[in-house]
Amino acid sequence: MARISTYTTDSSIDGTEFLLGREADGTTKQFSLSALQTYLATVISSTSTFTTTIVPNADDSLDIGSSAAQWKDLYIDGIAYIDQLGTDGDPVASAFISGGEIDGVQIGGESPSSATFTDVNITGQLNFDGVGGAAGQVLVANASSATPTFQDLGLNGLTDVFIKDDSLYIGDAGAAARIGNSQVASKNIAIGATALNAITTGDQNIAIGYNAGGAITTTSGNIAIGVEAGASMTSSGGVNILIGGDAGKSLTSGSQNIAIGSGALDASTVGDENIAIGINALGSLDTAGSDDGDSNTVVGSYAGMAATSMDGAVLIGFEAGTSLTTGDTNVFVGSTSGAHVTVGKYNTALGGRTLMHNLGGIGSVAIGHEALRFSNTTAGQHTYNTAVGFNAGKNTTTGTNNTFVGSNVGIQMTTGGNNTAVGAHALLLNNVGTDNVAIGESALRNNVDGSKSVAVGTSALESQDPSGANDLHNVAVGSEAGQSVTTGGTNTIIGSQAGDVLTTGSGNTALGYDAAFSAVNAENQTVIGNRAVGHGNNIVTIGNTAVTAIHPGQSGTADLGSSSYKFKDIFIDGFLHGDKIPTELVTVNDALTSNQSGKTFVFNDADGAILTLPDSGAGNLIGVYYDFVIAVTATSGAHKIVCADTTNEKLFGQLHPIRTDASYNNPSFAAQAGDNFSAVTCNGTTTGIIGSTFRVQNIAADKWIVSGDVHVTGSPSTPFATS
Repeated sequence: MARISTYTTDSSIDGTEFLLGREADGTTKQFSLSALQTYLATVISSTSTFTTTIVPNADDSLDIGSSAAQWKDLYIDGIAYIDQLGTDGDPVASAFISGGEIDGVQIGGESPSSATFTDVNITGQLNFDGVGGAAGQVLVANASSATPTFQDLGLNGLTDVFIKDDSLYIGDAGAAARIGNSQVASKNIAIGATALNAITTGDQNIAIGYNAGGAITTTSGNIAIGVEAGASMTSSGGVNILIGGDAGKSLTSGSQNIAIGSGALDASTVGDENIAIGINALGSLDTAGSDDGDSNTVVGSYAGMAATSMDGAVLIGFEAGTSLTTGDTNVFVGSTSGAHVTVGKYNTALGGRTLMHNLGGIGSVAIGHEALRFSNTTAGQHTYNTAVGFNAGKNTTTGTNNTFVGSNVGIQMTTGGNNTAVGAHALLLNNVGTDNVAIGESALRNNVDGSKSVAVGTSALESQDPSGANDLHNVAVGSEAGQSVTTGGTNTIIGSQAGDVLTTGSGNTALGYDAAFSAVNAENQTVIGNRAVGHGNNIVTIGNTAVTAIHPGQSGTADLGSSSYKFKDIFIDGFLHGDKIPTELVTVNDALTSNQSGKTFVFNDADGAILTLPDSGAGNLIGVYYDFVIAVTATSGAHKIVCADTTNEKLFGQLHPIRTDASYNNPSFAAQAGDNFSAVTCNGTTTGIIGSTFRVQNIAADKWIVSGDVHVTGSPSTPFATS
């Protein structure tokens, strides 16, 4: 090995120096420091272990690796204190840190750049250009080259939001450009794409939803909430409240309408003062001719859905009046109330399914569940039915002018008309009967086709039911009055329980509590009095068995019969008392009539007079009689009674003469068969003077009987004569 004898000491190394070393075979070699460096960088194993700290000879003087020879991965189980991170293009290119922590380090302090983070947790203040935000502020991006800033949160900073003149527009990107600075549309609120999209000067409108109030320009005071609610309103009308998808969608100039519900008032264009609440309520209302559909109030899904030009209707309930087209001034309240009415008008229905099938009838009133449910008259016909109560008149179809009040009253009525029934189950089974009046529970209950009867009182005429359509003309007033009458007719029964056993009898009259007829089939009986009982057909019975007398209202003022209407026979089990006998003064000739039977005729004139008896040839005057009295003696002529037919009619009997100027015992003057007498003559002397009195009575056809006394002067002569 060569010997090194001389060397110098030098503390600086630049890599050009050489070192001596020996190969494994002992050969001595010279190699450079740069070769040693390369060897150490490429040959030393990554698994080599260092037992001491590796420290450069001076701070910030040595590199680990280089841009040409770089370490692959660096594993440090501690803290890496690094003044700057970079790549080959350090410090321009980005460094990649896949995990761990970066503590107490300013990022971008030397040359700021962009950064991407998954999560950023900040425990201190976030500053931009050294400026931090205040409490409640939000970070707002500015122009692309400007630094974001912290600002107070306000709608003006949001996209598609515009505020001007106390108006707020949200979702209308063109509001600012359209309204501009020259228009004044104040106090509006618009939320939704194209909501209030055309507004210029209209005020105090609220539009929420896509295209809600989208065509409004200058009209004011509208509320439109829902997709295209009030979408057609422009510059006319106003003060509409429209809530729901398509609610009031077609309104152009209509005003003061309220529509709540999807499709409510959807087709109306110029109608005013309508209220439609519910899905499709008044959904078809529009203009028909000059009728623009005004002043309707509708509450309920599909209520009034088909109406086109209807005015003044009130429809409340699901499908209430849902088929109405042009009918006006109807009031339907209740689920499906008036559901099938089309052109009927002036009807009132309150209750579920009331007046449900009345297509075109006019002027009916139905109150109560299913009242007049099936009423269905010809379009335009004035029905004028009134039904109040559960199922009242439920099955009435074409019947008109009926009045039903009470539960199930007239429930089976179909075509009958002009009936009045008040009380539960009154006229319950009536079908085609007409012109009946039933007032009281179960009054005329079983009547099917009988007509023109009146029943007032509980169960009055309850059983009436003729075998066919008949006018019975029964009248029963009182609880259970005529309760059992079935086919009988023309009965008048007044009083509680009066005539209650009568069934088939007709023409009877009963007046009084429990007044009864003599049989169930009684005919033409009249029974008057408390519990009075009839005595038979064609008989009038007055009073019960406890009655002791029948009095006139005042003594001597009432007649029993008359000269024209006389009683046939009088049966008295006692005495007949009377104060006066009918009397007539005779001063002139006269012809007597049968109606004057029983009267006393007083000759009261000295000139005399002739009275002619009525003709008895027909045999219809039997029992007719007259009394004659001479009060004034005839001095010229005579007082005379003569038969009407002196040829066939004859007088029989006797007259007893009484001489007033001397004693006289002469027997009576007789009128016998064969005498052919037909007259009585009082000549004022021998055949009769003042004081004479006698009776003439018909006993058979053409036969009169004469009896009495004649006063005379001088020698008596027979007063009988042939003419």
